[in-house]
Amino acid sequence: MKFIIYKLEFQKGLRIGNGRIDLAEIEIPADIIFSSIINEAGNQDINLCEDLIDEILLSDAFPYVKDEFFLPKPLINIANNSGDSSEKKEFKKLKYIPLSRWDIFIKGDSDPRELNEIFQNHGEKIVDTRINYNESGKHDIYNIGYYRFYKDSGLYFILGYKSDELQEMIDELLYSLSFTGIGGKKSTSLGKFKMIEEDMPDILEKRINKEKSNMILTTSMAKEEELKSLFKGKSNYSLKRRGGFIYTEDDNALKSISKRKRTMHFFKSGSIFSERYYGDLFRVDSGFDHPVYRYSKPIWMEVDLNG
Repeated sequence: MKFIIYKLEFQKGLRIGNGRIDLAEIEIPADIIFSSIINEAGNQDINLCEDLIDEILLSDAFPYVKDEFFLPKPLINIANNSGDSSEKKEFKKLKYIPLSRWDIFIKGDSDPRELNEIFQNHGEKIVDTRINYNESGKHDIYNIGYYRFYKDSGLYFILGYKSDELQEMIDELLYSLSFTGIGGKKSTSLGKFKMIEEDMPDILEKRINKEKSNMILTTSMAKEEELKSLFKGKSNYSLKRRGGFIYTEDDNALKSISKRKRTMHFFKSGSIFSERYYGDLFRVDSGFDHPVYRYSKPIWMEVDLNG
């Protein structure tokens, strides 16, 4: 399988909800990226969806600043993380590690203050107050949260693909999706992006889906039969709730909320396992007029636990 990076440069900002309308996430879980691509494919040609389901792998979308890619902080103990209380607080604040500092971080030789300062150039969370006007005078006032990226910053994700023709298809779908947008509140221009295609950096290329890969770059879950052996060895993970709604369109091509998806809990990207799993597409509809699936096939990265 071949791998490539797609940068997403958002024009206005991005809203990825986390259960509260006044809050928003920075990164995009892979299942949202997959659903967005599949929906775009279905709008063009329903047969395209079948070509995509078993032929690609996706990571979550993580931050970048100019030419610097960030990865999720691995859930491991760093050897030299035993400094004063202020340093420990800086380590705790860290959510992402610059790829250029990755090996230094794993060895325990990095300065957490420096790493946090680098990430400050990425963007900021914004909360806007908005009003839905009503003729009765009972206006609905609410806050909405989203993430605004600074110049030359955005999110990137890794695509694994089996053929050049398939990668060209993804190119076309992402280009089309860039005008539609990804995430919530797309009617306000949030989620619209410019797509930039880049080769994999060597440090990633050498570690992705190798024999000793042990950290997931995809928020995902193992199949039931895989769970039986997953925890035989050492693991360190956290869970993320994955919910959401199934949307349909009415006769006027307007979206209406039809049904809540089955809620699941996935392992968060950055989780470490001694045994690898391959995941699946999990069906999350119940009694709906067509099947709805949640993407859960991880990309793995090798992390040297010995530093």
